[in-house]
Amino acid sequence: ELFPGTEDRETIAHEFTHAVINHSSGLIYQRESGALNEHFADVIAVLLDRELGSADWTLFEKQLSGLAPSRDLSNHGSTNVASPQPAHYRNRIVLPANVAPGSANDQGGVHSNSGIPNLAAYRMIEGAFVQSITNNEPSVRINGLGAAKARSLFYAALTSLPANATFQQARELEIFLVEFLASRLQSGFTATDVCDVRNAWASVGVGAYDA
Repeated sequence: ELFPGTEDRETIAHEFTHAVINHSSGLIYQRESGALNEHFADVIAVLLDRELGSADWTLFEKQLSGLAPSRDLSNHGSTNVASPQPAHYRNRIVLPANVAPGSANDQGGVHSNSGIPNLAAYRMIEGAFVQSITNNEPSVRINGLGAAKARSLFYAALTSLPANATFQQARELEIFLVEFLASRLQSGFTATDVCDVRNAWASVGVGAYDA
């Protein structure tokens, strides 16, 4: 839903992507499936904004009259955003077993937890060197798919996931899609891209790093 003063291209792309999701995969707007719903809307909006000339990875700064952007896909530790997000699965919001998702808890933290796949997507697109922070996690180089391949991948995923999808299921589907396309030399995907998708998700605590 758009309100006066929110008609910038990022917001329109974000809300339009929600509509596409609602009429395809129907990702349920709560818990992890709801966070994925928000994540895909965020990423498609930022990719469009960058395609049209923006150089940043921030969201909704154009509708906030010079105030801080709502989110930054590239820097989850930034203090210059209105809504900081967790950068790792271990830091996700988890409701107590006796608390149902609702408006008081953002449907189980959909706008917060979306930051986890958002950061994976940023690294997947741009590439990154992710420094190990525990003995159980290696340092890893992610080469980056680039925007064109990533856009095709995310659209295929957001229209194909089950309605109650988890982050792990999103990871598995994206890996499957890239493996399928790379094996058929389609859309420019390669075996290196498969590794990048695995490692981007693993870098935020979802799944294992590529062997």
